[in-house]
Amino acid sequence: LRWKAAQAGGMESTEAWIREGICLRALGRPDEAEAVYRRILRMNSTDLGARIELARTSDDRRDWPESEARWRALVEDANLPSLFAGHARVLIELGRFDEADTVLAPGLAMFPTDLEIGIARSHVAERRGDLTAACERWAELLRVQPYFVAGYAERAKCLVNAERHAEADAVMRDAIERFPNEEWPLFEFANLAHRRQDWQEAASRWEAFRVRFPDRDEGYRYGRDALNAAGRHEEAAALRPNA
Repeated sequence: LRWKAAQAGGMESTEAWIREGICLRALGRPDEAEAVYRRILRMNSTDLGARIELARTSDDRRDWPESEARWRALVEDANLPSLFAGHARVLIELGRFDEADTVLAPGLAMFPTDLEIGIARSHVAERRGDLTAACERWAELLRVQPYFVAGYAERAKCLVNAERHAEADAVMRDAIERFPNEEWPLFEFANLAHRRQDWQEAASRWEAFRVRFPDRDEGYRYGRDALNAAGRHEEAAALRPNA
């Protein structure tokens, strides 16, 4: 309603209409959002913002053939990293992995440090089932975006899937050093040992997590599970959060 009020107030840009469409998409009303974007494009058929949101609307409906056509047209008309990544994501959904890599190649050459392009490249390799390439692509992305938090967990997960557990541990150790005041690296480091049922190691890592973050219940709960699985039942029974 507020964006409609802004439209009535005579805003010269299309921002109020685009924002209205975004709100409708968030509410799960893609057909109404599409109608808003088409209204903009009737006034200006080259409005890039409306065209991008129109493509995202067909993504919301999972109408992948329509989405692919819309993103392809955008990539042909403008060199923006989000467009290369958007087109590639749709091609992944269609199972057209080689085409997705082809789309991303010029984008990577123009924007070698772009996060969206790097993520899309990694997902292409994962969905293709090429874990070696996927692990390397996550590594490449972290080299140019070392503060991309989710990349550490994603690369570690990829390495685990490739049964390269020591390398996955090394990735999370790097994250612990890089983000010394945050909980998630220690949590994920402990979880790596827990998920592979290395119970003695998991118990040790959960202990380190508790020492650093004594108020987090997970350190005690998962720590007890690891101790019990390791046969250290008395220690597990004695493990309680500090009062």
